[in-house]
Amino acid sequence: MTRIIAIITLTLCLFAQTASAQIYQRPDDMEYFKQKKAPTALEPDSGYVFVRLAKSANKFMAAPTLIRTLTDEEVNAYEALKRQKFEKAKAKNEKRRAKRIADKAEAKKKRVPYNKPIPPVLTYDRFVIEYEDVSNVYQVWARKEYRKTERGREVFFKLSPGNYVVYDIAGVCMCMGTVQFQVKAGEITDMGMIVADAYDRGGQISEFPEIEAFSKDHGEYRAGFPYAASAIRPATPEMDFPEELLGLKRVNADYRAKGKMPMFFSSMLDRLVPMPGVLSYRLDKIIDERTGETIE
Repeated sequence: MTRIIAIITLTLCLFAQTASAQIYQRPDDMEYFKQKKAPTALEPDSGYVFVRLAKSANKFMAAPTLIRTLTDEEVNAYEALKRQKFEKAKAKNEKRRAKRIADKAEAKKKRVPYNKPIPPVLTYDRFVIEYEDVSNVYQVWARKEYRKTERGREVFFKLSPGNYVVYDIAGVCMCMGTVQFQVKAGEITDMGMIVADAYDRGGQISEFPEIEAFSKDHGEYRAGFPYAASAIRPATPEMDFPEELLGLKRVNADYRAKGKMPMFFSSMLDRLVPMPGVLSYRLDKIIDERTGETIE
């Protein structure tokens, strides 16, 4: 079965939904930590993520939204419910279509107008249901920081193990190219550092070289507001890490390129700045640097 990524919020469908900070609800399995209440042990069945959010010269700081790829069991459960509801809806659709078609034919015989629309044939692929049994959208909040640093903020949180896609950064969908990584149970996955800066910087050079190289030829977008370019710096030994957490098992995120995605709920779309050895681009094509192949 082809694995799919679902967006599940308060009102869910597996297709496009409009979401905002006002209606977003944190999944039950997501828990933020503060430095004053640092965990002394890791739960063997839970995953943990640590990420640094760098602050730019104009004090801009970007946080990501992660989407957990649904497991086969979750997809099967959804499909079973969708199939059940589809059969009921299909029968209702066919009955309504038949009546409208008959009524239209009768009206034609009587040479009287008939303006009621005939419903289109309901197909499974275009059938959408609300589904609230699974939450897999994890919006990271900078204000729920583990601690503040001179460079910005660090966020540390718990969530379910699984494969996670960096879907959105600073409200910009990474729909045209991004990365994914695995979060395993009983260990901290270190995402490294997220850096972001506005494309339009009034002629100033960005302090982040990867942002400067990626965005120097861009100007302010016609929407009339700054549009952020974002990059992920994988974790390195030089990156600061809280001393009180050093005794806990920690691994660096093993990033892999991710193909194009639908724009579910972000207000803008772009692509992640190229990541050496992981992600690059050839015009609008996404290149998996591990294999050199184009991915969809």
